[in-house]
Amino acid sequence: MRFYLLRALRNQLSHRLHHPFQPLDETGAMPFEVQYSFKQQWIDAQHEQENWALLQRAINHLSPRQREVVYLRFFNDLDYAEVAAVMGLSYQATRNQMYLALKALREHLPAQWRPFAVWVLTGLAVG
Repeated sequence: MRFYLLRALRNQLSHRLHHPFQPLDETGAMPFEVQYSFKQQWIDAQHEQENWALLQRAINHLSPRQREVVYLRFFNDLDYAEVAAVMGLSYQATRNQMYLALKALREHLPAQWRPFAVWVLTGLAVG
């Protein structure tokens, strides 16, 4: 299923690149898009790189088991039962490891960066 969705997205992007016509939305108006300056985009990219580096350092402070739980849950989009099956743990042990991992991440991240980490991890779990 994931392959199919990625392939469909790739085809859509390719089609839009070669056919830049923008259809009207449901209200009959052209879609509204905001474009930031190159400088602002560069600054945003720099901040995002810093955030990812900080999150990676915080993840590296986790125990190997906690890292594996986070990796399977958020980066591979497995639910707790699937993570438990892969790791050979009980469902509750998996939940406990995730709780400890998230607690450790909160301790290793400055307060102002925690919303970014939550956004990234929940975004990875959804997408």
